[in-house]
Amino acid sequence: MRPKREPAGSKVPGLPQQPSVGNGHTLAKVTDPKGFVVVVDIETWEHIQDRHPEIRSLAAVKAVLAKPQLIRRYDHGGHIRLYYRLARRRLTRSDDLYVAVVVGEDDSMAGSVRTAYLWRKMKSYG
Repeated sequence: MRPKREPAGSKVPGLPQQPSVGNGHTLAKVTDPKGFVVVVDIETWEHIQDRHPEIRSLAAVKAVLAKPQLIRRYDHGGHIRLYYRLARRRLTRSDDLYVAVVVGEDDSMAGSVRTAYLWRKMKSYG
């Protein structure tokens, strides 16, 4: 497990030194194609690095949010948006890999990243 890092403005591995944004714990804000604002905070980025090391850069997460190939909503037990973008095309499409970013809706036009990971299939709900 990683040691605790200094909050606000601290150096996070894999990212250039950045001043804190917003409440002091925000690394990035991205607006998706529908105008929904998504925040990535330091604690969530540390979780992604610890639990999902296949997601190596914040830029990859931001790219999925800014230009997703698909956004799905999941409303069981909370309002969740699932953002998908193709990460790697395989010889057979059944083996394609997608970057999936899970976003919790804080209100009707804003939310925050809960996690991000590589996934072979887009989840379907409905």
